[in-house]
Amino acid sequence: MKCEGCSTVINDSNGFQCCHLQCNKNIFRFSKCDVKEEGFDTKYLDTPYSHNYTSGTSAVSEVSELTSEIRLLTQEILSLKDKLESATTSLDKCHKRLDELAETITKSETRINKLEKSERMVNSMLLTINKLQTEIDTQAQNNVRNEIEIIGVPEVRNESLMHIVMSAAKKIGDANKSVFINERLTNHTRLLFRESRTRSKEHGFTYCWIKNGFIYVRQQDGSPAQCIRNQDDLLRIFPINNELSIDS
Repeated sequence: MKCEGCSTVINDSNGFQCCHLQCNKNIFRFSKCDVKEEGFDTKYLDTPYSHNYTSGTSAVSEVSELTSEIRLLTQEILSLKDKLESATTSLDKCHKRLDELAETITKSETRINKLEKSERMVNSMLLTINKLQTEIDTQAQNNVRNEIEIIGVPEVRNESLMHIVMSAAKKIGDANKSVFINERLTNHTRLLFRESRTRSKEHGFTYCWIKNGFIYVRQQDGSPAQCIRNQDDLLRIFPINNELSIDS
């Protein structure tokens, strides 16, 4: 090998063994050269370099510290690994729960769609039923449109209808006897007419009457007449809360 100062080749015979018992390195001494000009002290050139025991102890201490740091780092890595595995497990559970919720939402949406479809069908059926009921009521009223009711004449067994009519005709205009002659109404129309008169008074309508089996109301003179054929018409003209069916 070469001298670091003068680059002179040094044989192994120029070397000597380190004085430290635990060190087997060969330490070489250097030949004199003009390295003094470079700022090196030449008094150390022919002096064998002796290994310092203290520096060996320091190296052992550094290795021990490094080993401790590696051990701590290993423990931290293991701890992080455990936490990562725990987080992964929790994440898997969250994914499973999300999948279950998604499935539940899908089923709920399907059920809601079915219910909405059923509701539309029910509403359509109700409209049809109401329409048919109105037609039936109208037809029933038409069947009795040529009949009248005489109210205020005492009923007598085996009475003659013609005699009653003639008697009623004579009674009309009598101040001492009240006789009422009305159109014959079906039960449905009668109840509807009764409710219409009550609502008319509550809402300040002046007129409520029946003509040809149909109920009419007018708010005041000059106002258009409105026909009431069923409960929907009654609610439309006289809206109130918690409406009860007059047929119940």
